[in-house]
Amino acid sequence: MPDSELETQNPVTAQPTGASHLRQELANWQARFDAQPPMVQRFLEAQGQQLAEKLIRADGPTQIRFTLPDRVRPEPAEAEQAVPPELREHLAGGLMERLARATLGRVLRQRLAELEQSPHRAVAAAAGLLRHATAVQLVTRLLPAGRTVRYDAAPGDEIPSLPVSGALEPESAITAAEARSSLLRPRDPRTAWPSHASD
Repeated sequence: MPDSELETQNPVTAQPTGASHLRQELANWQARFDAQPPMVQRFLEAQGQQLAEKLIRADGPTQIRFTLPDRVRPEPAEAEQAVPPELREHLAGGLMERLARATLGRVLRQRLAELEQSPHRAVAAAAGLLRHATAVQLVTRLLPAGRTVRYDAAPGDEIPSLPVSGALEPESAITAAEARSSLLRPRDPRTAWPSHASD
C-alpha cells in the first residue's frame, strides 16, 4: 500500500485539532438549534439569557433555576420529541455547593452535563441546546465592546486564546488625538436644547 493511503486511513492523523474540534462542535449545535421550531428557539434564547445574566453577576445567587422546553428535535432530520413535564424544571446549586465553595458556573455546567447524559433523548438534546443558547448569549450579548475579536494561539498551544489587536479598531474617545477632539467631545446638556424662555 502506498504511504499516502496509509496516512488517510490512520485514525490518529484524521483527528481534528483542538480549535477545529471546537469549531465543528459549535457548528453542530448551531445546526441543531436552527432545526428547532421558532417558538422553541425563542424559549431557549430567553432561558439562555436569564442563565447568562445570573452567571455574570458578582453578587449573584448561589443557586439557579431553569426550565427545559416542552419539545425538541434531538437531531435536525428527526421529528420533534416531547420532554416529560416532570423533567422540565431544574435547580442547580444550593447549600452543599455553597459550603464546598463551588461557583455557580461550575454547578450549572455540571447539572447540564448530567442532563445531557440522560437516557431520554429529548431531555439530553434540550440540555445541550440550553447550554449552547447560554454560551451564545454570553459571547454575543454580554461580552464588553460587542466587537469581533481575533485570537491567536499561545506558543505550544493549539487553541487560540490570545486576543490580537486589529489595525481597524476605533480609537478610544478618552485617548484620541487632540485634532479629532471636536468630534469626540460630549455635548453639554445645558446647551444641547434651545432655550424657550422668551415664549
